[in-house]
Amino acid sequence: MRITDEAVMDVVKSIDKFDSMKDYILVKAVPIEEIDNNVYNKVIGDVALKISVLVSIDTDTINMISPSKEVVKNWGLTDDELFDLAFENMKRIFRPKFMTLLDAVTKDRILYDEDSSIFEEHYDSVAIFTLVNFSYLNNSAFIFDKEIRRKISEIFGEDYYISFISKNEVVMCPISLCGRTVLKDTLDDVIDAEVTPKDFLSRSVYRYFSKYDVISALVN
Repeated sequence: MRITDEAVMDVVKSIDKFDSMKDYILVKAVPIEEIDNNVYNKVIGDVALKISVLVSIDTDTINMISPSKEVVKNWGLTDDELFDLAFENMKRIFRPKFMTLLDAVTKDRILYDEDSSIFEEHYDSVAIFTLVNFSYLNNSAFIFDKEIRRKISEIFGEDYYISFISKNEVVMCPISLCGRTVLKDTLDDVIDAEVTPKDFLSRSVYRYFSKYDVISALVN
């Protein structure tokens, strides 16, 4: 999909108007090395959650622009309010699904309806899971959403490890079923073999600590 100059200009002209932008404010997960100091973001380990505004979308392309810190400050939201809004928009627009990694890689395309839930009522087994959406892009950002990360811990019944295969692929596994070192070695092998520099996000293994509702990068 080719993004037009007109589409970008329409967003740029209105980007300081919160009422015009509020339904299109999103989060993009990027390596901290890609962050400009003038862009509003939150750093967790070696991943930065960058506030962005949606310009256009189809099944293979998401086009976003990143407003400056000054623009975001003028929207008048607290940090928590801003990220809560961005994640709610993400879930509304992309309708992510939590499923086993096997299901995700064996289905040609994940289909959704307007009323589809992120989570199923039951899962037959607790194994390695992932989050996907209809575009298959920017999936890694969803794990930082409060509702999603907490619900996954409830399903697992314990804390879990998180690995980012790329900006578009994230996997989660209960700590009782996954060895951290094995997970790290597997992650490195997959990144080296399959991930392009443009899509690279992180080589770190993260852990969700349910007691504190926190995702933290573990020391390698």
